[in-house]
Amino acid sequence: MTTNPNVSIVAIEVQERDDPDPDTDYLYQDADQGYDKRLREYHQGLWHYVGVIAVAKLHVSTASDGGWINQEVSSAGLWGVESDSDGDHFKQIAQDEIEQLHEITDAMGIAWDDSLVPDQYKGATV
Repeated sequence: MTTNPNVSIVAIEVQERDDPDPDTDYLYQDADQGYDKRLREYHQGLWHYVGVIAVAKLHVSTASDGGWINQEVSSAGLWGVESDSDGDHFKQIAQDEIEQLHEITDAMGIAWDDSLVPDQYKGATV
């Protein structure tokens, strides 16, 4: 694939964002399954829902004046993740999102730079 020399990735990061519209239906299931405690903790604010996305920060050269502008491109993200999930779960989600971001930048003709992937997520690229 031909890469676009006018666009370069300058940073790759994983972001955790609040999920403004989570699907909480499963918390209202039969109390015998232990969801009543989980629902109570949710309403007490002991945990919340988040989305996990991978973001590439780009420099885009502008031919007209020789300058550049900053842009971002991101993975779709995985939303509805419980904020108190264990670290391994978050790491796997982040790696999946980085893989998706790599596919997106490839499709856009933007050269991928593995050295920009945060160390804790290395090995997550396509």
